[in-house]
Amino acid sequence: MATKIVPSDIEIAHQAKMLPIDQIAAKLKIPADALEHYGKYKAKVGLDFYQKQMAKPRGRLVLVTAITPTPAGEGKTTTTVGLVDALNRIPGVKCLLPAGAFYVFPDCSAAIRRLHAAGKLKAATDIALCDYLMEQAEAVAAVPGSAFGTEGCLRISFATSMDNLKKAVERMAKSMG
Repeated sequence: MATKIVPSDIEIAHQAKMLPIDQIAAKLKIPADALEHYGKYKAKVGLDFYQKQMAKPRGRLVLVTAITPTPAGEGKTTTTVGLVDALNRIPGVKCLLPAGAFYVFPDCSAAIRRLHAAGKLKAATDIALCDYLMEQAEAVAAVPGSAFGTEGCLRISFATSMDNLKKAVERMAKSMG
């Protein structure tokens, strides 16, 4: 029996062809005026449109988000603030608090330029930075922000344990510092 090799997150991201959110919304029959855009590739659906859909017999919305607080009480807010603070301590990284998401997009442009100038990155891109982080002895998987229209950034999910996040940030700091 042949073993199926599952591609890594970075391989999937490299192959992804993102569609503009307006195109996706049109396929779902969501009018443009019902969207609150956050760039070309993401948007929130307005509450009015949602409520109209819920009033229809077949209208429904399924939202799946979760983060389980630890016994120490570390929930989403604590995790988010801790992660952003830790990322901002890495030289050349700037990260803002996300608004209601389970991921951050730290701007790594300065770190990318510095690492490329030092010969550590094959190119001065977020994709090269993701490849570099995966090639380290203590690898970190991150998705290039350019896959989401944010060149020079990484997309880091924090729907995981504080221990995993701490290890990831320590590894990033060691590799990028």
